[in-house]
Amino acid sequence: MSPARATEPNNTPITATILPGGQTIVNDDLNGSLGRPDTILGLYDPAYSTLMDSDDNSSPMGNGFASQLLGVPVRSNGSAYFRVTGSPDATFVSNHMQAGQYSVQFDVRDPLGELVAEKSFTEFESVSPLSLDNIWMNPSAVPAGFASWAGFTVDVTVNNVVGPGTGDSLDFFVFTDFEPFQEVTATITDAEFDALIAIYDNITLVTSSVGGPPTLVGQADAAGNFRVGVTGLGDDGFAGAHALVGAYTLEVLPVPEPASMILLAIGGLGFAAWSVRRRRTSATRR
Repeated sequence: MSPARATEPNNTPITATILPGGQTIVNDDLNGSLGRPDTILGLYDPAYSTLMDSDDNSSPMGNGFASQLLGVPVRSNGSAYFRVTGSPDATFVSNHMQAGQYSVQFDVRDPLGELVAEKSFTEFESVSPLSLDNIWMNPSAVPAGFASWAGFTVDVTVNNVVGPGTGDSLDFFVFTDFEPFQEVTATITDAEFDALIAIYDNITLVTSSVGGPPTLVGQADAAGNFRVGVTGLGDDGFAGAHALVGAYTLEVLPVPEPASMILLAIGGLGFAAWSVRRRRTSATRR
């Protein structure tokens, strides 16, 4: 049987592609790069009237098109004010067509540069075409052990890869017609990206392609169905939070029963002995 492809959308277990009985190979691809907003982060005064600093693509998180500002001084009341827009809107006038989810991580540091965990936090937002997001740290009490906010700073980091986006960043399949509870092996080969696979109802047994092709061994259910999910490296929760792109081949095969392996070995020995006898007989006839 020739390889199948996914019936989209199949990015959740509920919408998984159900394959016909006997179909053991799938050729497909993921494109996790769509719906990842290219952000610009700006530092503002409390009235959002003056842009004091900005950044486009410095964030170490996401796919290279997220933003970060480091060492921003915290105001005397513990607040700080920022704005997020989409590229190329460098003047923050809503002139962009970016859309998608992102997160903002606020890492507050004391005058010695140590992280103040109780004042740090992460929030999740989304940006839409022709719009802006205002984000901020609320005024708050000075951390214990300090007399004021003097010398405190905050690092603000945007991650633009926090969910499935609008691309095809997840695939789920149901392989059918195995024997009930039969042991089965799932393997990804020829992947153009670092892949993860999982056996599900609930996502379990995640493995990556680092060090070799991703391979999992599990059991078909009572109806002979075997469920496999495919995503990109780093997306351990199978939320589609990756930006990897490329084709892959997924193969699901039953594990040979031990008795079958023994019979195969015995058959092989018999064939070898028969071959030796044939060669000896031929030699005698010469």
